[in-house]
Amino acid sequence: RGEFGNIYHVYCSFRAHRGIPGLGGAFTTKAESGGGVLIDWGIHYFDLILYILGAPELKTLTANAYNEMAKDIKSYTYKSMWAEETMDPEGTNDVDDMVTGFIRTSGSSISFNGAWAQNVDIDDTYIDFLGDKGGARLDYCKKYEFWNGETLEHEVPEYELGAMYKEE
Repeated sequence: RGEFGNIYHVYCSFRAHRGIPGLGGAFTTKAESGGGVLIDWGIHYFDLILYILGAPELKTLTANAYNEMAKDIKSYTYKSMWAEETMDPEGTNDVDDMVTGFIRTSGSSISFNGAWAQNVDIDDTYIDFLGDKGGARLDYCKKYEFWNGETLEHEVPEYELGAMYKEE
């Protein structure tokens, strides 16, 4: 509807405190998947961002990937694990557990930070869309907020979450 004006930048954060999927599985073993947090979580964020932006042409990507937190699985202390039943303390984690980068497209630029595990006890999972007329934050699978740059009004629209995302 034009409420954003020109969306010139998108910032994406998909970070968790001391988590990791089941160790030794498809997401933590390079030989099985070839990726870590980026292929597990990041791809869903990028799919959504590129869809909302109208599939701009990708120009360049600059990124760093790190495997620092759980590279020694035997001594890694985790807070949560979404696939606890697949936990293998003798397993492998030889993929990225943290990524950061910048993407240039034919339209908006995109910057991102993602981590399965960080030593900051904050889970940040959101996408900020910055436009010259308005901006929005989409809390992934939760809610979104919109700030109107012309009226300076802040909106938190009411909507029904899908059944699998309802909060208790």
